[in-house]
Amino acid sequence: MRLVDQLLLAAFRTSTGLAPFQWLPHRRVEAATDLLRQPRHSLREIALACGFFDQSHVTKVFTRIVGTSPGAWQCNLDE
Repeated sequence: MRLVDQLLLAAFRTSTGLAPFQWLPHRRVEAATDLLRQPRHSLREIALACGFFDQSHVTKVFTRIVGTSPGAWQCNLDE
């Protein structure tokens, strides 16, 4: 890896707290949480709007990052 690439990677990590390959899934999950607050959207619509392949993909990534499924997260909004 070239020095410029290493410096850019270090600056990105310092700025975001994440490596570039980690940042995009986190941003997609953040967008999904915004849409989950609006119950008129189906999980399929949310998945596609946020750049996930399908409902299964958004559920897998969401659960890995947030620690709970999108449905459970949405149910906890009312509490």
